Amino acid sequence: MACDFDGTLAPIVDDPATAVPHRAALAALLLLADLPRTVVVVISGRSRDDLEDRIGEHGAVGLVGSHGAEGPNTGLVLTPAEHEQLEMLCEQLEELAARFPGAFVEVKPLSVAFHVRRVGVDDEEAALGLALERAAALPEVFVKLGKKVAEFLLVETDKGTAIELARRASGATTCVFLGDDVTDEAGFAALGECDVGVKVGAEATLAEHSVDHVDDVAAILAELASLRTGVIGEAPFELIERHSLLSDLEALALVQSDGRITWMGAPSADSPALFSQLLGTEAHGYFDISPIGAVGTPVQSYEPETMILVTRWPGLSVTDCLTLSDLPTPGSVLLRRVEGTDPAHVRFVPRPDYARATAEVTCGGETATLSTDVADLRLSVRGGSFEVEDGPGGLMVVATLDPSSGPIDVVLEMAPAGELAPTPSDLGAELETTRAWWRAWSAKLELPSVATESVRRSALILKSLCHRSTGTIMAAATTSLPEDIRGTRNWDYRMCWPRDGSMAATALVRLGMVEEAEQFIAWMSLRVSELGGPEEMRPVYPLRGDRGIPEEEIPSLPGYRGSAPVRIGNGADEQVQMDVFGPIVALIDAMVERDCELTEEIWWLVSQMVEAVSRRWDQPDHGIWEERRPIRHHVHSKVMCWETVDRAISLAKRSGRPLGDGWLDLREKIRDDVLAQGWDPDVGAFTMAYGEGDLDAAVLHLGISGLLDPHDERFVSTVEKIESALRVGPTVYRYAIDDGFRESEGGFFICAAWLAQSYWRIGRIEEGTKLFEDYLALEGPTGLIAEQYDPYLRVALGNVPQAYSHIGLIDLALTVESRGIYLR
Repeated sequence: MACDFDGTLAPIVDDPATAVPHRAALAALLLLADLPRTVVVVISGRSRDDLEDRIGEHGAVGLVGSHGAEGPNTGLVLTPAEHEQLEMLCEQLEELAARFPGAFVEVKPLSVAFHVRRVGVDDEEAALGLALERAAALPEVFVKLGKKVAEFLLVETDKGTAIELARRASGATTCVFLGDDVTDEAGFAALGECDVGVKVGAEATLAEHSVDHVDDVAAILAELASLRTGVIGEAPFELIERHSLLSDLEALALVQSDGRITWMGAPSADSPALFSQLLGTEAHGYFDISPIGAVGTPVQSYEPETMILVTRWPGLSVTDCLTLSDLPTPGSVLLRRVEGTDPAHVRFVPRPDYARATAEVTCGGETATLSTDVADLRLSVRGGSFEVEDGPGGLMVVATLDPSSGPIDVVLEMAPAGELAPTPSDLGAELETTRAWWRAWSAKLELPSVATESVRRSALILKSLCHRSTGTIMAAATTSLPEDIRGTRNWDYRMCWPRDGSMAATALVRLGMVEEAEQFIAWMSLRVSELGGPEEMRPVYPLRGDRGIPEEEIPSLPGYRGSAPVRIGNGADEQVQMDVFGPIVALIDAMVERDCELTEEIWWLVSQMVEAVSRRWDQPDHGIWEERRPIRHHVHSKVMCWETVDRAISLAKRSGRPLGDGWLDLREKIRDDVLAQGWDPDVGAFTMAYGEGDLDAAVLHLGISGLLDPHDERFVSTVEKIESALRVGPTVYRYAIDDGFRESEGGFFICAAWLAQSYWRIGRIEEGTKLFEDYLALEGPTGLIAEQYDPYLRVALGNVPQAYSHIGLIDLALTVESRGIYLR
């Protein structure tokens, strides 16, 4: 798989120094490079060092510069005489460039290029002609003409030769080559009958296929990666969206579609991971129960109305749950019931503390035990016996089970160090109790008639992210699942953001579930009561207590598909985010609508939130997206400050409580400020921050919150601008700015939900409904939704399951129900 850079992997720009690869095209290229028996090479006129600066160091991608002269299979260098000749030609071309405004010279290790892209149209031909005359006067200079550029080389090479060298070195039998320039025609000429050439652009070409744009290149590479994966078999990683979740409201586990547990903290969700294959390889720990021998593709589903997961093969099934009852005990119990006619392997590969510690396992018959710095664990089986063997990265516990005579239970018990209780005597009863617990909870849900099962599953997942012993709600179950494959946008979400938690609790309240909201508000009140002032509230908290959560990297884990670094903790802990107050008061407002009592304690919390806004609303912050850049006056943050006061006023009126001093004036002052400074008439939209022209999907809350009438032409225009700039197919990006990270990311599910809501509010019913249908279509096989979606690679990105994404689904379904919108 070979391709050019400029005009193929990266859009053409006036200044070559500013060129960057198309994010989706590069991601698809890296996906191809991950596959066995697949060689990926980028061949460009740029220098190899320049390519590395723009693409990065990816060992699986070969970089060939200077039209083939600089590469792993070449190594051409200039003689002293050739260096002198190159310097002479550079001087002459610099003098010539000075005569033609816009012309510039680019010096490379083996050549020099004369660019006329920025020269006036009338002078382009004259400038190139004079450059060619200068070169013709020098001996042994090889000319390559491209689009608005002439390149002069001191060594003879071309992209066709580079392709042949790469093919010969790798033993590849087939080549696909994509290019756009005149210099790429040598590459197309080198292709044979079994090869494929694709020209980007409408010019005459030797390639048998052509497309219009770099966007098309991204689509081709993504489709090729998908087809190639199908030919050579499954890729050596599980797609993010194909995972399932187990929860007992204390611990969480991620399960692959083949039933293998590849992520779990012990003894609780935010504890150091015991299994970390999700962020590395088998050597980093997993827990597998599977049939012996090749028996076909497994089918996986949840038992209805529960978080009990069943993975089935033709002759075997494994039923998984973290057990639950109304009488919680310290620690967690993972129950794995094996049933069927075929024998099964058990492979228990513990790698404590994110694979940084050695697992010391004591094994005896039906039981294996181990201890970590934070937990004691016991693995037991009735109807089998354990042995210890060498496994990937260390020891593993194994067993062979024969369930043909009846079900066999494999049980992993986990508790804080020193608190491990005796194994339950009746594990069958534990499974039934867990089933009854989840079904009793599900039975209380007030579900819409549209997307009913999707909403039920989303509610179950939000409940699973609730922390039973404290009332906190996690943003997601995982850490460091990447927002860009092989990128560095890898964050830990196993903690509680007051904003995210309030939104999750509000979604559950709208479905008739208030207990979670009451517990969350009680936790929130405790946190605020411990502050010097409500404005000191932090953006994110641990699941227990109020300790800091500093961010650190875990070098023992290479990351999902090589996306390093893996991080624990979160640097947002130290940020300023002023949008946190609004969702808390909005949650209380939703609770009161559900006839919850507005107690003195809760009213105190409302007043504290308004007090925080009164002290902070006119200050800059880091915003909802937690940009790691200098603070700014974010429009969304101001809107949430307005919502804080607006909902507090509403609550006061409904409850008969007196309004706080200046609340009405404060609400109007914030609104006037947002409308005056957030609107950019040149852009034709409300923008991300005051005085800046960047778009931000979060400003759609202007119309969603009620600060601005959705039919106001400024909001309608904002919706249209965001649609044009940030929507790609079924997804919507947060923004399109340089936020301090080199790589990009996927579109956010929650942003797509906000855009669909905005479509409905401005009267574009069909567009909103279609976007909601697209949203539903992107659920994982068992209903989990990750944080983001890549519309080019057509895969999920980011941590999973993500509370935001399930909140968006619930909100959309309830809106469809309330508005009587027809859903196909």
